[in-house]
Amino acid sequence: MTFFEITFLLLFLSQIFLISYYYPNEFIKRVSYILDNYPPSEYPKFYPKAYGYDSDMAGKARLNFYRKMNIFAALVGFAILSWMLITGYRPDGSEEMLILFYFMLQVAPLMLASKSTMKHYKLMRQANENSVRRADLQPRRLSDFISLKYLFLAVLLYAAQLVYYLYWKDFTVSDDPEAIATIAGIAAMNLIYIGVVIRIMYGKRLDPHQSEKDKLKTIGIVVKSTLAASIGVSIFLIINLYVQTHDLHHYQPILMSIYFQLIVSIGLNIEFNNYRVDDVDFEVYRADNRVSPT
Repeated sequence: MTFFEITFLLLFLSQIFLISYYYPNEFIKRVSYILDNYPPSEYPKFYPKAYGYDSDMAGKARLNFYRKMNIFAALVGFAILSWMLITGYRPDGSEEMLILFYFMLQVAPLMLASKSTMKHYKLMRQANENSVRRADLQPRRLSDFISLKYLFLAVLLYAAQLVYYLYWKDFTVSDDPEAIATIAGIAAMNLIYIGVVIRIMYGKRLDPHQSEKDKLKTIGIVVKSTLAASIGVSIFLIINLYVQTHDLHHYQPILMSIYFQLIVSIGLNIEFNNYRVDDVDFEVYRADNRVSPT
């Protein structure tokens, strides 16, 4: 086997391990800790009944479904890898769609978990009947959560990939619908990131009971994650253009796999390292708590 073939197979194995085993297990440990130590019977405000949390087993059932989805994704990955080894398949650089579709299968459980979390918060807000509220009147600034040098780096890299792309297109994109769509898509994605940050910093609190300390941690995670995503996308696009410019197309599957693993690893590491479950103030979710911050 060539160096390229070995590298592709090892990266595919790494993608299976990280995205469908390691990080899902870390997530399951966090949620299991919450369910075991802060059950619905004692912390009812954290478990809206409208979402089916009528017993301590409801959350564990959802978690078990999440676990099974990741096991299925991992088995599919191992089946693909086994098929390659058994049949003697040799990667040749045409596996971009394979990497893309398998990644979509892998992140499906995470996307469903995110959607479920947002619904959870919505039902918590609907169930919140507290009339006494408190707020931290100290204004929030972006520099409170991230060093401005990283913001400058994100803007610089966005501009660099845009100029590089225009250069790659000989600065003639007015009659090229694909080029216009690409530029507009990247700009829209970064605008979405900006909108997410503005929403989390100045919009309504997702969790109506969350303490101010935990709220600030949440903002910090969102700011850092979106900034890292923007930087990652720009770097990926620059490298991808370089690969295409120098006729290195067969390396694109490898590049995609590395990129997918990095964006998941960086995003989840930011959350896990900055928002430790045992540091969360769960006292605000007790039944006898009467104060809800805005």
